[in-house]
Amino acid sequence: MKNFIITIAAILLMTTIMIFQLDCNQMIQKQEQLKFTADECAATACIYTLDESFGEGIQVYNDKKAIENLEEMLKLNLKNEEICYKVSFEDNSGIKRCYENGFNLISLEQSSSKYPTVTLELNAGKPKFRLFFFDNIDIIETSRYEYLGY
Repeated sequence: MKNFIITIAAILLMTTIMIFQLDCNQMIQKQEQLKFTADECAATACIYTLDESFGEGIQVYNDKKAIENLEEMLKLNLKNEEICYKVSFEDNSGIKRCYENGFNLISLEQSSSKYPTVTLELNAGKPKFRLFFFDNIDIIETSRYEYLGY
């Protein structure tokens, strides 16, 4: 009987370890996918500038076109997933504009960056852990694309 109880305990321990390992691998894969997507979206948003200001040698982002194309890149890379995001634009206008989940302007503040930058934060929410004691973390990835002129 002692051998039977030890065998059942070992099987339960190994099953728990295997489930934890599978969930961790799935979370790491999700983080890598989010990081790749954040990098691509930040680089895409950095492309869209106002033509008039660019012709004058000043880089000012076209927020509307940048956010539209950022959302399109999110749909292409993360199919059927609910993602919350925050994007901030700092450019030569001297104003930092922060948006959340589309065109919801969060804040306007003085820019502290020396170069024009786009910062994107993706929040995928809670990972899908099957064990109940790992529910207190979110998967968040941040990417910052900085435009360095010549």
